[in-house]
Amino acid sequence: MIKQSYLQSELSLLRKKYKKENIIHHRKGIIIKNMPIPKGFGSETGALFLEIPDGYGFGINIMNCYIMLDKKKEKFHLFDMGWENMPSDLAEHFSFDKKLTKSWYWICFHLSTETRGVYSSNKDRTKESDMVSATEFPHLIYIVLRAIRDGDPNMLARIGEMNERRKELQDEYRAMMARLTLELNWKKLSWMY
Repeated sequence: MIKQSYLQSELSLLRKKYKKENIIHHRKGIIIKNMPIPKGFGSETGALFLEIPDGYGFGINIMNCYIMLDKKKEKFHLFDMGWENMPSDLAEHFSFDKKLTKSWYWICFHLSTETRGVYSSNKDRTKESDMVSATEFPHLIYIVLRAIRDGDPNMLARIGEMNERRKELQDEYRAMMARLTLELNWKKLSWMY
């Protein structure tokens, strides 16, 4: 279950910042087209896909995020997902030539306590929250890409570790989501009786 008022507020803020036509509410998340990316990745803009998990708006952060970059460029230690591992209907939002020249790269975010406290003006959020909103992800991605491009050893080590632990991190995430779903279903069931 996703808190729809929170998600709609985030979509509204994204549309104001990146123009309405560049923001697509996909069934599995949010697509941000023509997002500025640092020089050195083959183009000045890219597309970002933020997978919105169950529990978003209720304290669950976005974890899976994917950026579309040129295939010809060095992979910059990012995990190449290709088109085949993305939601099947995602491709319909992009031209055929993008499928030939671009690919999706996974960037995993495990936000530390230092990252908390970066908040948008979303009215659903309080200062005590540790949520990082969808509106903040494009900026975080830009910072990560710039650090990767510049060869920041700390960032490269973190990205390398996340890629090595990708399966383990995804299994942890699925287990957390299963616990959340069970908790939400239990609350619904106990409310009904």
